[in-house]
Amino acid sequence: MSNPLSFNDLPQELVIMIFRLSMENSSHLKTLVQLSLVCRAWKATVDAAPPLWTSINAADGLRHVNNAIQRSGEAPIDLTLWQDDSVSLDDFLQAARTKAAHWRSVALDFDVHPASYGDLETSMCTSLEVLKLSSSAEPVSSQTPTRLFNGGPAPSTLRVLHVFRLPIQLAPMRLFNLSSLVLRRSPTALPMEDIVLVLKKSPTLVHLHLEDLHALHTPTLIDYKPIYLGSLTSSIIRLTTPMTLLLLSIIQTPSLQSADLHFTLDEPTSTSHPLTSPPTTFVPTLRRLLSSAKLIIVDLDCSKIFSIVFGDLEIALEVSDTMGYQRIKDLLDTLMTHLGDDAKALEVRLRITGLDPSLQDLNLVNCGPMVAELCICQVPWSHEVPETIIEALGNPIGSDPTRWLFPKLRIINYRLTTGVHEMLETALQKRYQAAQTQQMLDSDVRHRLSPLKEICLVNKAGSSGWKSQEVKDIRKKFQTMFPEITVSTTIRMP
Repeated sequence: MSNPLSFNDLPQELVIMIFRLSMENSSHLKTLVQLSLVCRAWKATVDAAPPLWTSINAADGLRHVNNAIQRSGEAPIDLTLWQDDSVSLDDFLQAARTKAAHWRSVALDFDVHPASYGDLETSMCTSLEVLKLSSSAEPVSSQTPTRLFNGGPAPSTLRVLHVFRLPIQLAPMRLFNLSSLVLRRSPTALPMEDIVLVLKKSPTLVHLHLEDLHALHTPTLIDYKPIYLGSLTSSIIRLTTPMTLLLLSIIQTPSLQSADLHFTLDEPTSTSHPLTSPPTTFVPTLRRLLSSAKLIIVDLDCSKIFSIVFGDLEIALEVSDTMGYQRIKDLLDTLMTHLGDDAKALEVRLRITGLDPSLQDLNLVNCGPMVAELCICQVPWSHEVPETIIEALGNPIGSDPTRWLFPKLRIINYRLTTGVHEMLETALQKRYQAAQTQQMLDSDVRHRLSPLKEICLVNKAGSSGWKSQEVKDIRKKFQTMFPEITVSTTIRMP
């Protein structure tokens, strides 16, 4: 019988592969140092393998960074720095500058603007594929745009550009064939024409994220030609309503799998919501995104941001007037219309956070697709207590014929709040008895009261939440009152 091979007898390529796998989800450089201390053979393998030293993170400390830079040889390197790392951005870039031509990706997150961006400001990083710059410093509108790549074109290898809270100019970089573009909260003005030009020259784009570019220049009256983005699979567009609608009208996205749209409605208008008449080019994509829906999620939040998740489409309406409930109803009706007959069987999960809608507002939501799950959450920063909705659950909201709020409701999730759970007990007891005795006069199936199936009591984790025994007592009381309903408890982070 032959003797089994020892680890050190394995081919070097296989050993290096095993070492690389061992470094996943850990500090790469420190793990390499630990591996090299096991034995001489391992140290020789680690020291002589530049591909093992290519992931360079400032969190490992400047000594480890310098060691990795030296040992990475001619291999492409990936640089990462976070704002809470002990190494300053200036020192990190200075240490890495000798290998600028080998930078493959650079991801920098900082809270103080550096004196310079090192070789990102020059034309030396000729192999750069990924650039991610993020600043947590408060943006200043008068801030001078960051000068990258010597004020000229970006490396032809650049495929990913993510910029958060930094002033940049797109035009000088002459970007093309990007796979991912993220521009968020730019403190300086960006011409829409520059963004459109990047999209036009990047048919390879897979991900697009444009958000809070409030200084975005209004485009001149140009007859934009359609832009075909056949590879785009996900997009997040959170711009002013005119800018968002402009983009939706010119980009064609036959492969789009998810879309997140955010509209700010500052003033009451004759149009209830921006997609009352969606751009013609967006309609086929809209229908495809909606077709995957199994459940519609409607979220009404005290921040005055009302949203709908409908299949692979998420739309948020930021409303500052009193028409929020009407707008969300009209938007839901519009989306249902685009989906056609397939929408009739869909149900809604309704989440109400920090709000106490009036009965009139609740009736607007009640007139749409059937609400099957209701989540009620009272939050400390809102003074509104959900008394109206809880009371409405226990009493008919209309007669001749008798109508109930959310007649097909099967599941209730309620975040425990002092004093209010007694109201919920009373309301659900009335509702439960009405369903049990079938005291319905309405012959319309839509308004017949269905029995509840599940009640979930949500408790907040930590010292601010309810004590375990208190929750058990409340649950036991609900179980006694509603023996045919599943009563559960869960804990959520505050």
